Amino acid sequence: MRKILLIVATFLLVVACSKDDVNEPKDGNQLEKNFPFLKIGNSWTYNFYEVDLDNGSIDSNTFTLSLNRKDTMSFGYDTTYTVYYVTDGLKEDIFFIAANDSTLIGGISFWKPRIEFPDYLKSYTVGQSWGYYPNPDDYVSKTVISINETVTVEAGTFHNCIKIKRIREDEDPNPSFIWLRNDIGVIKIENNNRTVELKSKNF
Repeated sequence: MRKILLIVATFLLVVACSKDDVNEPKDGNQLEKNFPFLKIGNSWTYNFYEVDLDNGSIDSNTFTLSLNRKDTMSFGYDTTYTVYYVTDGLKEDIFFIAANDSTLIGGISFWKPRIEFPDYLKSYTVGQSWGYYPNPDDYVSKTVISINETVTVEAGTFHNCIKIKRIREDEDPNPSFIWLRNDIGVIKIENNNRTVELKSKNF
């Protein structure tokens, strides 16, 4: 009897482990595990508001972004990146480049509304800061100022959002603020006269 119970227990343990393995990303998919919103077919609809600082009028529109494919790209001799292409349905202006499994570099849209999508990190701590030089005379800095923000937009109320302050020295002395979550993506972007808010998503 004891031997039968041992066999049954071993079988159940093997089955349980097998089920866990099925749900785990396969080798090479650690990036998608750290950033679950990176799935082809995912889409986000945003409300965009821009205030004319001269007369106070508000320009608003709605746009939808979709992840439609991914590819690999090599820079330098031995560095390969995963590139996720994001489209507005017309052209692929926005993209995300996965530098490695723990950092996702955000893309920039070159059409109106012109907005910069943020970098994502595997984990965040308050005060964490990084940046880059888009040109030799300019510096863009990003700093995590909160890791547990609650943000309410048309798409709903989202807890435990990361809030990042972005400053570009030669572009605008006023900082931009970005709220995001690694499982959702961008929830809100706000600067001196522009606001982007998540209206809906399909996942």
